[in-house]
Amino acid sequence: MRAPAVLLSLAAGVLLAGCHDAPSSDTLIGYWTADNLHFSATATGAVLDMPCLHATYGPIVLTSDGKIMATSTSLTVTGNIMHSPGAELQINGGRDGQSLALSVVIVNTSPVNDPLSVLLSPGGSHDPLLCTA
Repeated sequence: MRAPAVLLSLAAGVLLAGCHDAPSSDTLIGYWTADNLHFSATATGAVLDMPCLHATYGPIVLTSDGKIMATSTSLTVTGNIMHSPGAELQINGGRDGQSLALSVVIVNTSPVNDPLSVLLSPGGSHDPLLCTA
């Protein structure tokens, strides 16, 4: 009689293990903008665009206290932005009501850049950002 209960427990464990890739309810999803900065986040990843800079991220999962800490999976830089090969774009911050407060900095580069702090509003323009540098 124990065999069916063991099989049922094993089957439930396998089903639950298969759900680990499902987006968390704490995954950041939305679109925010500020002057010269667009940030979009979906269950599958995020993109940050600035003039002369484009960074992609995996899914952005909020920490237990609602903060964001993520490093880009790819970074494309054009123009006169100083960076080193292998540099990454790091974002830190969190939600501020409907807005998104971010600190953005290029890491793993020389010279070290100062972070840019910006408050983004929900929605906004999807117009492309032009690099003029």
